[in-house]
Formats: sequence, structure tokens, C-alpha cells
Amino acid sequence: MGFDPAVFWSAFRSAGMLTTASWSGGPDFDVGFEEPETLMVEGALHVAERTIEYQTQDAPTLRRDDVVTIDGKRYRLSQTPQKQGDGFFSRAVLETAP
Repeated sequence: MGFDPAVFWSAFRSAGMLTTASWSGGPDFDVGFEEPETLMVEGALHVAERTIEYQTQDAPTLRRDDVVTIDGKRYRLSQTPQKQGDGFFSRAVLETAP
């Protein structure tokens, strides 16, 4: 019996750690959504990027410039999603969409 990361994804969903993303390219899918944090270091402002992490199979054709809606807000993928590790999960960087 091998390692199945989907088991953890289901547990994350049950614990309320995931939110739903929708897009025009396919059905809604669960994502781990990270909002930016602002940090002041030695007078310099640093803002982390908004990102989503999702099961690659849930949105395999998600691409740069696609728009996803999360909690009623629209975000554009500013980069091509990157597969993580063995490719089961992907991560995408977002920016606010008009």
C-alpha cells in the first residue's frame, strides 16, 4: 500500500482548511488559499504573493492568465502553475483581476 496524498486533502477539507475556487475551464475545485502578509523590515515593505495549492487532477488545464474566483473575489494566475514534488499537487501565484 503506497502513500496517498488524497487522504490528507480530504482531511484538510473536513477541517475547513480548504476553500472552493471556480473558473470557466472546468468544475469548481478545492484549494489551499494563502493571502499575502505585509512585513516591514528595516523600512522596506515586503508583500508575499497570493497563492493557491490544489490537486493537479482537479484543474489540469489551469494556465497563466486564467481567472479563478475565490470567496467572491476574482484573481488572475500571474504565472504558469507549477507542479510540486511528484506532481500530485500544483501551486499557482495569483493577482487581483479586474
